[in-house]
Amino acid sequence: MDAIKLIKSTEEAFYGTGASEDDIKNAQERLRLQFSDDYIEYLKLYGAAMVNGHSLTGISKSKQLDVVENTLREKEIDNRISDDLYVIENTTMDGIIIWQTKNRMIYESSFTGIRIICKSLSDYLENYVLSKR
Repeated sequence: MDAIKLIKSTEEAFYGTGASEDDIKNAQERLRLQFSDDYIEYLKLYGAAMVNGHSLTGISKSKQLDVVENTLREKEIDNRISDDLYVIENTTMDGIIIWQTKNRMIYESSFTGIRIICKSLSDYLENYVLSKR
C-alpha cells in the first residue's frame, strides 16, 4: 500500500479532513511554485498531519503545520534554499528542515548543507516517519 495512504492506519497519527483544490492552488500561488503530485495527494487526503512524532506541513490554520508559513519563514532564514523547494517538515532538531520539489525529490537542509535523502514523499514517509527506527 502507498505510504501516504498508510498514515490512516497508523496508531500515532492525527490529521485533518483534507484540503480543497482552491486551498492547494492558493498555497502554490503564495509560494510561487508547484507542489509535487504526491504532496498534492497527501494534502487532499489529510490537509496536514502529525505522525509518529513528526509534524508534517500542509494546509492548516496552525502556523506550526502550515506549508506556506513554514516555507516563507525558512527561506527567509536560509538563503541557500532554491525557489522551487517547500517545507514538508521542520524537525525542530539541530536546524534540520525537510524540503520537497515539484519533481518529488526530498531534501534535508541543516547547518552543514543540503542533501537529497529520498525520491518521493512516500519514500520519506516509509523510511523516516512510519518506520520503527
